[in-house]
Amino acid sequence: MGDIRSNQHLLQTLNNIVGDTRLVDLERVAASELASHQHELLQDLMVGSGHAWDEQCEHRQMGLSNAPQAQTAPPERVLGNVWSVRGLERGVADQMGCDHAEAERLVSLVFRSVGYLSLDEQRDLARLKERVTLRKETVWLFQNDASDDDPKAGIDLGTLPCILGLPYSLGEEFAIFGIPLTSVNPIRRPCVYDVSWFFQEFWRPTGRTRPVCVNPIALGLREWIAVSPRLSQTIIYPSKANVSDALAAGSHNYDV
Repeated sequence: MGDIRSNQHLLQTLNNIVGDTRLVDLERVAASELASHQHELLQDLMVGSGHAWDEQCEHRQMGLSNAPQAQTAPPERVLGNVWSVRGLERGVADQMGCDHAEAERLVSLVFRSVGYLSLDEQRDLARLKERVTLRKETVWLFQNDASDDDPKAGIDLGTLPCILGLPYSLGEEFAIFGIPLTSVNPIRRPCVYDVSWFFQEFWRPTGRTRPVCVNPIALGLREWIAVSPRLSQTIIYPSKANVSDALAAGSHNYDV
């Protein structure tokens, strides 16, 4: 059963490579060879790591950062990003060099009204926002065509991870960030090199997210890649959300 799943994963990755219009033919051949090599490594070692693919792609995607964009967005556009609260705490611990308990405390400050913070807590929050980026290097962003300035407008927030094609757990708590386009220009469409080996199963080279269950936005949302902004450059929405009970039938039990 594992071999069947592994072969299906390779086939989907190869399909993603073939369908990715951002790659020229030579890049497509190289990517296909790299995917096949990764598959062989997994067959030989019987482990679930995607390191060969992921490490090579970190170098290859850099050449695409200045490629022409498929479309332009108005300068007032605010894009969106979702981060599980657990993932946010891990990111803070890593970037701030603190233990989990301290990261949990710092993250709690993000969602509290400044008026309820002590002066020390306000200083801690300001330092956090200046030092921590949404992701280490690049960040995935979604575009809500229903609103230029509110990426969550008209969306049942409990279904948002599903609409974005993210793996999620029922009841998973996540935060939503608004990212003004002025904070992340230039943006570009993601390509197969941006997608880790694990996530090739969930991604398609269509320029849109791929919902992982039935939802009102069946076509998904436009998706973009950009250099990750600092938290101070984002709009931090004060409320968190939980993955909706309505998604129980389609939920995946691993972290966002």
